[in-house]
Amino acid sequence: MARTKLAEISKVQKVKEEVQNKLAVEKDASTAEKKKKKRKDRKRWARQVKRIQSKTGPILPRTAVEALVREIAESVSSTGSVRFEKNAIEALRTIVTDYATDLMRDSFKVAVKNGRHTLQIEDMRIVKGIYASMVDRFKRV
Repeated sequence: MARTKLAEISKVQKVKEEVQNKLAVEKDASTAEKKKKKRKDRKRWARQVKRIQSKTGPILPRTAVEALVREIAESVSSTGSVRFEKNAIEALRTIVTDYATDLMRDSFKVAVKNGRHTLQIEDMRIVKGIYASMVDRFKRV
C-alpha cells in the first residue's frame, strides 16, 4: 500500500513537472514572439527614418503651409485679404521646415544628454529658450 501511494505521488509529480515544462516552453515561445515583433517594429521604423532622411525636398506639404500662412496673415491684416506670390510661400515653407528640423534635432540632443531616448516637451521648451536668448543677443549687437 505504501508503494502504491509512492507510485501515485511520483506520477503526480511527473505530471506536475510536465505541465510546468509545457508552461515554460509556451512562455519562452511567447517571449520569443514578442522579441521578434519588437525586432520587426525596429526594422520598420529604421526603414521609415531612412526613407524620410533620403528625401531632398521639404518635409511639410505645400498646401498645409500655405493654409497656415494665409490664416496668420488674415488674422494680422486689417483689410482681411492678403495675396502671396508662389515664391514667397515656398520661401516660408523652407524656413519653417528648417526651423522644425533644427528644433527637433537640438531637442533630441537635450533628451540624450538627460539620459533618455524619448523626446519630451521639456526638451523642446529648453531649446526654444536657448533660441530666444540667442535672438536677444543678436538684437543687442
